Amino acid sequence: MATELFPPKQRTVAAVSHEFFWALGGAILSGWAYLFRQWRFLQVAVSLPAILGFILIWSVNPLTPTVAI
Repeated sequence: MATELFPPKQRTVAAVSHEFFWALGGAILSGWAYLFRQWRFLQVAVSLPAILGFILIWSVNPLTPTVAI
């Protein structure tokens, strides 16, 4: 569906670029899974950047989500 936003000549490049990042994420995740053998540690390692980013954004913008919309 997202490729329909692009002109017909650029749809292939857009689709391949989108899938490239999925493949890169899978490769990085498999490397992390090799480092963190137990799934609980892997879950913390994968979730921690998102949690820290949420805390950082929340500290910079203290508005509630309903006010921000």
